Amino acid sequence: MLDYTFKNNFVATAVWVLLLASVASGQSVAGNTIIGKVRTQSGHPVAGVMVELQTGTGALITQTYTSNEGDFAFSGLEGASFVLSVNYPDHQPFAERVELTRSGTGRPGEMVRIDVVLTPKGETATTRGGTVFHQDVPDPALNAYRRGLKLLAEHKSDDGMAALKEAVRIMPAYFDAHLALGLELFRLHRYDDAIQELEKARTTNSTDSRLYHTFGLVLFEQKKYAIAARVLGEAARLNPANAEARLMRGAALIEIGSLNEAEANIKAADNISAHKLAIVHFHLARVYEKRGNRSLAADELEAYLRMQPRPPDNELAIRAAIKNLRTH
Repeated sequence: MLDYTFKNNFVATAVWVLLLASVASGQSVAGNTIIGKVRTQSGHPVAGVMVELQTGTGALITQTYTSNEGDFAFSGLEGASFVLSVNYPDHQPFAERVELTRSGTGRPGEMVRIDVVLTPKGETATTRGGTVFHQDVPDPALNAYRRGLKLLAEHKSDDGMAALKEAVRIMPAYFDAHLALGLELFRLHRYDDAIQELEKARTTNSTDSRLYHTFGLVLFEQKKYAIAARVLGEAARLNPANAEARLMRGAALIEIGSLNEAEANIKAADNISAHKLAIVHFHLARVYEKRGNRSLAADELEAYLRMQPRPPDNELAIRAAIKNLRTH
């Protein structure tokens, strides 16, 4: 089996650096930032649509979902060449290459704004089913919220949270502001405070997948794996296109020994993401190692390394684990 030290170090570096960065925008202190808004051709913001960020060569970096005002942000980005893509039912796929002038590594990078306008596929396109939650937000609260998101994207956590708190002072039931506060508090490992903000968001809108997704991640970090699996399952039910919710549900199920169900959820995440999530192979390796199928576990770790756009910091530890799986 994988030795205890390697497993714990690997989980800390591979799972949370690669996965939770997409939720909490905590990739690094320095780096580039891409912000924007998704709108229809008539100018209306589109809430809850997945925005995908890829490397210039097409490898998935991370995914996020637009707020109720259609806003999205990616921060702490290393590199200078990206592809931003959006797929929305009954609309033409959107993809735009983003070329930055600085690599964003080791120093403050630049911020660019990309506004996405969705184009219907044709006159006969049908309207997306389901109800989109909407709030009429007073301008002062909306401005404070937007200022808070911008400050958080610039890694000014205290100032960003102060602006978000101003937004909820003006409008106490402001769902997006409470959710953004919950995400930032989660990134700061202030889990009890994060849960309080998420509960305030839930009392306003209990049907948003992002709410259950974030709460599930908090529970996972608190090692409450059984509850985390149930909550992440609800996130996946509310948004079947959420590959990360499926993936993290699988990770939680591994921890409670439900290996068959874990494998099914991880493979579902792989299919939903069009086989672009390298971390899928790490979690499959965990499943196979726990079953005693060391050869398959080694194969999955090798697949994980092949999908990296550049060698990960812990590459030597991973290769040592592969060797151990192959020879013992």
